[in-house]
Amino acid sequence: MNAARVREKVQSIRSRVTGKSLRRCLDQWERIVDDNDIEAVHAVVESDDEHACEIRNHSPLSILLSEEERLQVLDGTVTLIDSAPS
Repeated sequence: MNAARVREKVQSIRSRVTGKSLRRCLDQWERIVDDNDIEAVHAVVESDDEHACEIRNHSPLSILLSEEERLQVLDGTVTLIDSAPS
């Protein structure tokens, strides 16, 4: 994970948000990045609880993939879902 770029993105997001809840999300992202905690990233991505959804909505990780790479990941996910047994 390119921690410097992610920290910059967190600061950019932080400059545009207000409210304790949003700031807590960004604080959590900073801890994840500082600890290079890939397992925590997986947990946030895989969880469907309200807290994880809120954290994902304020994720600084969008800078890690180019638009083309992001679309490839999404296409791969759709393919997996479509090919899963019902």
